[in-house]
Amino acid sequence: NHDVSRLATRWAAGHRDRVRLALLMLLTLRGTPVLYQGDEIGLTDVQLTREEILDPVGLRFWPAYVGRDPERTPMPWTGGPNGGFTAPESTPWLRMGDPSTNNVADQRGDPKSVLQFVRDVIALRRRTPDLVTGSYRSLDSPDGAWVWRRGTRTVVALNFSDGLTKITPATHGQIAISSDRSRDGTAIRGSIDLKPWEGVVLLEKM
Repeated sequence: NHDVSRLATRWAAGHRDRVRLALLMLLTLRGTPVLYQGDEIGLTDVQLTREEILDPVGLRFWPAYVGRDPERTPMPWTGGPNGGFTAPESTPWLRMGDPSTNNVADQRGDPKSVLQFVRDVIALRRRTPDLVTGSYRSLDSPDGAWVWRRGTRTVVALNFSDGLTKITPATHGQIAISSDRSRDGTAIRGSIDLKPWEGVVLLEKM
């Protein structure tokens, strides 16, 4: 929410592969997933100067705590001036980052974008009962990885490390979606090697 640093900064330090992994985790765990504005395009916090801070908490405790304004900057809808959030000649209440480098318009329709990835994971969640109401059970996983089962035949495997890791989640199945999209639809038998900061959703065959 608007009181904490955006996930792309807080969890992923701006790294796109980590952003996708965090979003895949968020959208496949139990409970109701919540996306704060900008999460769906991997938007990071904006580094503001002391003079730009409006948050009373940030004004009081600067520089030990800069407040909540860095995650409250406007949503960049386009790559133009003021990101399509307001008229080019207007001044938004907080400065946004450079909208030309990350905005909704550029990501919309791009099959490799974070936005398209989020949409596809949400669509997978909607059509997979295990991901909507299925139970959660942790599975054995190597250090640096997190593997769990949702329901009866859906397995989520995430590699939170800088190295290759091997998991053995099922006898055989198919990757419904992978965080970098390179293995969507790939058949899996026995084990699977996860690349650094890669995650997959595996649908086991009956």
